[in-house]
Amino acid sequence: QMGKLLLKFLTLFKKILVNQGIDFNKMVAIVEVKLTMDKRRVRINTNQQKEKKDSNNRLTVVLFIYGLMGLFIGILMYQLRDIVLAMIIAHAYIIFMMAMTLITDFSSVLLDTTDLQILSPKPISAKTLVTARIIHILIYITEFTIALSIVPLMFTILKYGIITAIAMVFTIALTVLFTVFITYFFYLLLMRFVSEEKVKNVITYFQIVMTIFFALAYQLLPRILNLEVLKMSFTLKWYTYFLPPVWMAKTVESFTFFKFDTLHLIMIALSFTVPILSFISINKYLAPVFARKLS
Repeated sequence: QMGKLLLKFLTLFKKILVNQGIDFNKMVAIVEVKLTMDKRRVRINTNQQKEKKDSNNRLTVVLFIYGLMGLFIGILMYQLRDIVLAMIIAHAYIIFMMAMTLITDFSSVLLDTTDLQILSPKPISAKTLVTARIIHILIYITEFTIALSIVPLMFTILKYGIITAIAMVFTIALTVLFTVFITYFFYLLLMRFVSEEKVKNVITYFQIVMTIFFALAYQLLPRILNLEVLKMSFTLKWYTYFLPPVWMAKTVESFTFFKFDTLHLIMIALSFTVPILSFISINKYLAPVFARKLS
């Protein structure tokens, strides 16, 4: 349902898309089919009848699990006294979860060229097909981003206020943008050095890692939440300033306490410029190379 709501929101930009030579109605129809296929996409299971019955709910279950993970992170953030540490944990969590999700589950979206093979002979322009693919990817990423971040944002509002939450929305969006760049780069490295079959094996290994991570997280996070030591503050080392979660955390701190000294201005600049430059490099360099690799 979330995907359909996001697709309806796209109607606000209908005139802009039509002016770009895109058949809006055909594009929406293609994206709707893709979203339906996302819900029905499942892993191989010997119990085909049961898998068919549960397939429509798989994406909803995954999003619910991510939301539950966000609850643990939100409680952890709320208990911490230091806002920088809380935001570092939140953004590191977003980077890790989005990267693992994009590598393991997103591969079926990113690497699948079936739609191009089926629809290319049809009376649909190439621009409409490419736009539908981009919109589908954006909706897919947005769904997971909302599931991962909605609960931490609620705890942020409760503890720090609406201004901090708004700043965090922007830093989360920039973090996801940077994570997409990392994922593209990772896939290009895989396709450069390993065969197609080995790419599938590597993705399978990441799926195993994700399963182990969830199992450990459900055991460890409730125990961590009870540790008084987490209420202590900490000091950043010089090398930590090279880490994107630190840039985002210091940016949020800057707008929360209106700190705009040299250090915070540098962090704000890094938070905005690095993800945006990464996005530009994706469109200009990585995406064309990636498309050639897929073909």
